Amino acid sequence: MISRGLSSLSVLVLAGGTALPTFAQGNVPEKYVGIWGDDETCMAYHRGSLYWELHSDGGFELSGSDPPFVARYRVQEVTPTGAKLVSNGSGSSQTLVIRDEKDALRMVLRSDSDSLFFHKCNFYDVVRGIGHDPANVGGDIGTARHITFTFGYSTAAASMCDRQIDGQTTERILGIGREAAQRYAITIHALPPESWARQLAERQVLEGSRAAELDAGAIPDFCSWTEKAYGRNGWVVDGLYVQD
Repeated sequence: MISRGLSSLSVLVLAGGTALPTFAQGNVPEKYVGIWGDDETCMAYHRGSLYWELHSDGGFELSGSDPPFVARYRVQEVTPTGAKLVSNGSGSSQTLVIRDEKDALRMVLRSDSDSLFFHKCNFYDVVRGIGHDPANVGGDIGTARHITFTFGYSTAAASMCDRQIDGQTTERILGIGREAAQRYAITIHALPPESWARQLAERQVLEGSRAAELDAGAIPDFCSWTEKAYGRNGWVVDGLYVQD
């Protein structure tokens, strides 16, 4: 039975069947507390800045957008299909449902015009983020950013894990990145393209190196995972590490 006198309800969880358990403020089960997002925002979430977070007191918020913005929600009322949430300071309403599935915790956040589908970010998302440029942009600039970022990441990881980088593979991938950066520079009238591409590469290599250092502290057996990412049949760059 839900007391209408309760001033603040927490997030409603739909775990199957018709029962709709609710949680009084400050009593959200620990397994639901944490960072939520889609496949992209969850990737390497521990070094990201844009994510949804569910707190143990029932607060649910989006933070880290640019310009800085925080959207906080509270439960207004319980419905047969979920919990109606309203944004502080606005009259908009949304429905949030969490499903406890076999492989992951899933969330749907629905409004009148859209639906957002999330999962609770997990260790698999951290591993998927190895060598991943968080900007996630496409086209020539995306190619240039990703290649130079992952090269900086892999060289830092190789140093920490006592591995060597293959020279021919390095030359090949950096050549692809350099050409992509120069093509992009021409489209935005950046002159000269060569120096612009070099500046981009220097910045991205440094960012990749910093990301590897953060990941080394967050991923158990870090060297084994980077071997899978950059060794033979590596999912990030195949054969970037010298083969034994």
